Amino acid sequence: MNEIPCFPNLSIMRRAVSLIGLVGLSSVAPLMAQESAETAEEVIELSPFEVSGSQTGYYATETLSGTNLKTDMRSLANPITVVTQELMEDIGATSYKDVVDFLPSTKSYDGDTADPNAEEARRGTPYVSRGFRVGQLTQSFLATNVRQDNFNTERLTQSRGPNSLLFGLGSVGGAIDITPIRGTFGSDFSKVVISLNEYGRRRGVLDYNKELIDDKLALRLAGLYDKTETFRDLEFSRRESIYADLSYKPFKRTTIRFNIEDGSIEENFPRLFLTKDWITPWINSTLPLNQKSNLTDLDLVVKGPANTRNALSNIVDGVQRRHVTTNYLVWIANDPSLGVQNWKFKGYGSQPLINGQYENNLSLLNPQLTDSIYYPLETVIAGPTDRVKMDYTRYSVTLEQQLFKDTYFQAIAAHEDFTYDDFRAVRREDWNINIDTNYYLPTQRASDNPDPNQPLNPYFGVPYIESNPFLLARTTELDQFRLNLSHRIDLSDVDVFGLNLGEIQMVGSYYRLESDYRLTQKDEMTLVSVLPNGSLDNLQGRIWRRWYMSTEAPTYPNIPWEPLVQSADPSFGGNIVRDVQSAFVNRLPPILNLETTESQFGIVQWRLLQDRLSLTGGYREDEYSSDSMTFQRDPVTRLYEEYDTGVIDRFSNSTVDNYNVGAVVRPFRDIDFYYNKSTNNVNASVNNYDVFGEFLPPQEGEGFDYGFRTFFFEDSIVVKVNYYENTQKNVISNPLRDGGDAGVEMARENGRVERLLNSLAAGGRSDLTEGAIRYGDYAGNQLWTDIEDIQSTGYELEVTANLTKEWRLMFNMSKQESALNATYKTFTKWYDLYVEPIKNDASVLSLPDPRFGDYTVERIIADMDRKVQFHESQVGGQLVRSSRWAWNLVTSYRFSEGGWWKSLQVGTAMRWREAPAIGYPENPDGSFNTRNPFMGEADFTTDIWFQRPIPLGKGPKARIMHVTLRVTNAFDEGPFISRTGVDDGTGKVVILQRTFKEPRTFEIEATMKF
Repeated sequence: MNEIPCFPNLSIMRRAVSLIGLVGLSSVAPLMAQESAETAEEVIELSPFEVSGSQTGYYATETLSGTNLKTDMRSLANPITVVTQELMEDIGATSYKDVVDFLPSTKSYDGDTADPNAEEARRGTPYVSRGFRVGQLTQSFLATNVRQDNFNTERLTQSRGPNSLLFGLGSVGGAIDITPIRGTFGSDFSKVVISLNEYGRRRGVLDYNKELIDDKLALRLAGLYDKTETFRDLEFSRRESIYADLSYKPFKRTTIRFNIEDGSIEENFPRLFLTKDWITPWINSTLPLNQKSNLTDLDLVVKGPANTRNALSNIVDGVQRRHVTTNYLVWIANDPSLGVQNWKFKGYGSQPLINGQYENNLSLLNPQLTDSIYYPLETVIAGPTDRVKMDYTRYSVTLEQQLFKDTYFQAIAAHEDFTYDDFRAVRREDWNINIDTNYYLPTQRASDNPDPNQPLNPYFGVPYIESNPFLLARTTELDQFRLNLSHRIDLSDVDVFGLNLGEIQMVGSYYRLESDYRLTQKDEMTLVSVLPNGSLDNLQGRIWRRWYMSTEAPTYPNIPWEPLVQSADPSFGGNIVRDVQSAFVNRLPPILNLETTESQFGIVQWRLLQDRLSLTGGYREDEYSSDSMTFQRDPVTRLYEEYDTGVIDRFSNSTVDNYNVGAVVRPFRDIDFYYNKSTNNVNASVNNYDVFGEFLPPQEGEGFDYGFRTFFFEDSIVVKVNYYENTQKNVISNPLRDGGDAGVEMARENGRVERLLNSLAAGGRSDLTEGAIRYGDYAGNQLWTDIEDIQSTGYELEVTANLTKEWRLMFNMSKQESALNATYKTFTKWYDLYVEPIKNDASVLSLPDPRFGDYTVERIIADMDRKVQFHESQVGGQLVRSSRWAWNLVTSYRFSEGGWWKSLQVGTAMRWREAPAIGYPENPDGSFNTRNPFMGEADFTTDIWFQRPIPLGKGPKARIMHVTLRVTNAFDEGPFISRTGVDDGTGKVVILQRTFKEPRTFEIEATMKF
């Protein structure tokens, strides 16, 4: 058996540091001689790899995000927005999450077709730009999994649209790059910031800069402690981080920089959407109790006729459902003495039945669950044990060297360790309130009931939360190395018709990324098989932990996890009390991927004709390779082993080319016209499979922008207007795997595809499925998906105004149209192979589903057709969760004269989003009217702040403390925002998913500079 190779996590660092040292030594000696010979002429220039200080108020004049070099913003055709430190401070931003809602065509992430329940909001760093999810940040153009925080951030730069000059793998929506703070020369300073809010937030930041050796060595230290709580009880985030940067200039043309950040983040970050409602349909049903309750008892389960048992189950569509498996193991936290009982054939509250489909995501809106139980809607359903812990260390070393007058060299090597542990007492799909509809516990007999008119089950009619605990652990190691070599050609002495040819700036780059990604996803299951074949991976072996809500108990689970151990009790019969020994096991295979990206790219920018014309072009080649692992599976238990049993036997390699071209024409001093066209790749698809078990094709992006910019009053007002079209091909959208849109799951263990194959096999017609891949045969995470093409077009307006020294203003407005161009690009072929031939065969259509007795092959296919129709009818229509129009405004004014209000700063930040599309009306033929979607509510938020300096003492040398009072959501808009909905069958919308909006919040912040 092959062993896991020792991934060279540090070898690239060693090679990079050695190369940096060699280049530095080879260039330092001649430069030392040159420096000693210099007399009158000084040839030292500022590094083209730094832009610090190139900003005034809310506007930055230079950026690195166009060509990887310091470049005048006016010479770039790329759509770039720089969020300066002053703007971040004014809006009270503490991380990128607080900034994205103020950027054009950009918003916070709340899910998409690939992630309908917005799980990535919990475990990643996503946001949405131009309708496309952006899943990763960069720091100094190097990928990072670390969440950016402003305690060590100098500026934040967004590049929208595909941009192959900056990244090979990246979102079509663009990228956000973080520039960290650095040790500075010329002054020593320190700053302390303390923030408090009414919900218990406690945030402290320390920023310290010390010039250790004049113009040679500077140290920058920053520390963060942030304990954030919110209006939702139990929700919190705690971060502790420390950062250090050491800047060293051994020679005038040489800068060496080392920085390191170490930290941990722990949080209880609940699902974005309100708790799901599986209780109201049963409570509101007008049926008598004996017609809507499950009346089966122990005797019926053990020896009763199946038809009698089924009749007494009282299955009612949209009111009550039943566990039809032969094992459903439940442990009741309210009474551990009951042990683990098998609740097979027992009932539970139904998902709501809307327009003939069970809908899984209807939000609970009535907090009064029963006469005695009140459930606050802002409750975190998973309770206090639902926590995520992230630990990280990131460090880098940079060498910048001026080789000649117009030639510069830069080398950066970086290493990052990131671990992510996520325990979910309540799994992502189980955040619903259910209700116990059973007259009898599994161990109870009707014959023992003294009053048949009253349920014997003490929990009958009591709401509960139930889930199978889940443990996710992820580690990622990133090693990155980048080389940049830039050269400037000065053609300013060459004239054409009285206009000079300006200058040409060229940069060539090499980039290498090595990634070691490991993931385990463990379910709590019994180690004593519930099946005759001894397998442990079957879902019937899961342990379901149940929490009944009552007036004596909290309305959320608070169950410290401990393994459950019990012996069987055969006196009950029917395997109602069986042997149980619970543990977290690998029902799904672990994932290990070793990925390498190597990139070479070159960029040329020619600014000529007195800067009346700027031409930019770049070409990039990226080579991706991946080694993936297959893990041993015990032949009896069917559980997967750990990493040390894996075999690397899956390889992927691909090379892609991308380009970027842009032009800026400046016919007048104060107006520019520009055009930009670029491509990029989104990922290499090394972990995703189609329904045939093949790798999905790479996701590709392309797009263009054109528009104009104007500058007024010596550039104190800047106006940008542009139009864009961006397309992403082969989007991994999971339209088969989610069940929250058309109420039909397709690609899970009990999804319609697997159920169709099972039904045909059970009916003796396996000949019709020859060659079809089964669920358990998939590599990787055992889940298959599909791909779509999405196009986004729109307009963007940006206004930045530093009107006076005291008055700042930023305004942007955008209109965005996002729609599918194509969907089901791989499933259609499967459907033609395995479904079309049987659609008119009555003998096949009548075959029953062996696990779901009320289903036949005909009904399974009907569900498939509905699902396919739902997605195919969206082609050309507005995407769900997308708003067309949006605008943002930030403005502040500081009084320079007056009485008590002198030096007082007042400001406001406003954000408005047009009501988004949340679903589609259904036509009589079962198709969907995507040209006229259901709309949610418009979202308008206003923040205001007041800041005043307060002298701490008397005299000109007295220290000043700046105190800020900030009110977010000042008008208390909310509390709910609709995100998805469905047709109720009459052309009216039933809103499914709703999110909370944070209520009005008061925060006070004190800043002291020394």
